[in-house]
Amino acid sequence: VVEGTPKALKRYNKLMLRRIDWSEKGNEDTMADDDDDEPNQCVLIWQGAIEEFKFTRFKFEKCASQGAAKKVLKEAGVEHYWDLACKCEWEGVDQIE
Repeated sequence: VVEGTPKALKRYNKLMLRRIDWSEKGNEDTMADDDDDEPNQCVLIWQGAIEEFKFTRFKFEKCASQGAAKKVLKEAGVEHYWDLACKCEWEGVDQIE
């Protein structure tokens, strides 16, 4: 989930969807956290305007399970974002179970 001004969102989208090579393997330090051999990828699920920001500060949240991810979104009042992500189907990406 990313919130911000139109200019900031445009730059972030460009970074995530064009500039970062998600297929590139990282160094040994970053690979220690990843136990699976599935390829990394970044997919834009939804983009649009909302009336007010739901998150108060910039932070990264790494969730170990789907329940943990849903809890983080529920605390911000946007639990439906997770439901939307689970329902989406796009080419080359497995659905979230």
